[in-house]
Parts: sequence; structure tokens; C-alpha cells
Amino acid sequence: MNKIILNDINIGLPGVTSSIANCMIEACIVSLDEYGHNNNCILKVKTENDIKEYIVNWDKELTEQIRRSWNDKEEAIEYGASCIGILLTLKLTDYTIILRSAKKTGIDYWLGYEKDILDFKARLEISGIGKESSNNSIDKRLKIKEEQVKKSDNSNLPVFIAILEFSKPEARYLKK
Repeated sequence: MNKIILNDINIGLPGVTSSIANCMIEACIVSLDEYGHNNNCILKVKTENDIKEYIVNWDKELTEQIRRSWNDKEEAIEYGASCIGILLTLKLTDYTIILRSAKKTGIDYWLGYEKDILDFKARLEISGIGKESSNNSIDKRLKIKEEQVKKSDNSNLPVFIAILEFSKPEARYLKK
């Protein structure tokens, strides 16, 4: 079975520092733990034409200090979703994270190749949900994000959208 190793986000991506990566890892572990998921849990990922399962692995111990640091559950879900969304991007595309996007662009990251970090090739928007409800489902969130990313459509670059749901856990990863 395929693996997502949370520590892989800390490999020196051009647009993600080691400090930010470590925060994302902690937030992801806290968010998974919040819904009863342990190390080596299974994440189901639906793409445009495939469903894959990944074992989610980490080596960081979840301490009380980490739990207290991530007591804001919404923020933990946001950062945790970013962790998995970035790792899925590295697995499912040829791109890396080049630059954190500025507010009001409708996306989270600009993607490209490490050898030419000034030439953006795609965009990435990531969103997280703790537990789906009738008002807040992966499908509803996807529709919201499809509208949101239009703010940067003038770039004429493809956009990837990653939606993570932590209670199952499940992800949707689509190219638009």
C-alpha cells in the first residue's frame, strides 16, 4: 500500500520552511488524533479517475504540550490539511511548492519545479474539514473552492484542489 509520511514535508521545499513544516506535522497529528486515528491510519484519496488508499505515517510523539499548542481546532485542521495536501501534491503531480500565495488570490500555493523557482506552472488550494455534515461536506467545500480559485484564473495555470476530511479520514484531490 502507498504511504504518506508526514515527515516528508520537511525535505526542504522552496516554499515551506522547516519550522512551518514541523507546525503542519503537529497540526495534522492533532487533527487525526481528535477523531481517534493513530499512526499508520488509512487515508482514502479520490482523484478525478481513481481511488487510492494511503497509510499515513509519522514518527513524532503526540504530547500534551502539542495538544495544548493546537487547542484551536479550526487552525489545527487548516494546518493539518495543508500538510497532507502538500504531500499529495508531491505524490500526485510533478510539481513542488514554490511560494505561499498572498491573500485574496484564491489559492494557497504556487507550484513549479525546483530547478526554476521563478516560473510558476500550477496553483494549489487546500481546505480541511474536521467532520463532514450536511452543511459542510467535501462536495460542498469543493464547489466553494472551485469558485474561490477563479480569482487567480488570469494566470492561465491549472489549479489543484485538495479537500481533507479528518474524521474518516478522506481526501479529494482534483485538477481543474
